[in-house]
Amino acid sequence: MSDNFQPPEIVTADDVAEIMRVKRKTVLNHVQYREGFPKPLNGCKRPLLFDKRAVYDWLYSNQ
Repeated sequence: MSDNFQPPEIVTADDVAEIMRVKRKTVLNHVQYREGFPKPLNGCKRPLLFDKRAVYDWLYSNQ
């Protein structure tokens, strides 16, 4: 196993909303269902948890 492994930085839907400058409800009802948006790390359990790097990668690829 690699010694350089770093676990993903985890963010909630609130954090994603702040990053995207939208309301949390928008993230829960619309953004998470867009094509290519990273899937929640914890399935459908609340609060939804996302990999911060994957969210940023998705945002930069959709500009």
